[in-house]
Amino acid sequence: MGPLPAGYRDLGTTVVGEPGSGYFIGPIQNPAIQSASTLSLKHAKAVFDARATPYPVQASDCVGFGDKPQRPMTVQHLASAEDEVRAGIACAQLRYPGAIWPAARLISSVEGDRYLTVIALVDKEMRPFEVYAEISRFADWAAKSP
Repeated sequence: MGPLPAGYRDLGTTVVGEPGSGYFIGPIQNPAIQSASTLSLKHAKAVFDARATPYPVQASDCVGFGDKPQRPMTVQHLASAEDEVRAGIACAQLRYPGAIWPAARLISSVEGDRYLTVIALVDKEMRPFEVYAEISRFADWAAKSP
């Protein structure tokens, strides 16, 4: 994965393999981000779920291309905020056909008011690139759910 964008902090990376395999790399233990650990684990689970059961999206559900953290891709028409991570990954796959995604990183703004999934992709020529997807609704849901 590329460098962390300015103004954001790393809350953990999930590396995925075949369905049912992969691992989660948690953030460096830091008291300032301890409250994010539950969110990080829920994000990792959603990433693993996205590999096992891709979220069904249509092109009209996916807004933007997510080429920069300032312009993340967003997903419309979600049944539940819980689905936002899976749907964001599905939109990235729809926008960039043929690309594979080996990992996804959870990042938040330093202020903690914006959450993004950084989807690591590799194109057909094996060039890596990243897509940013807004997941603040998922973060709100995760904070309220047990």
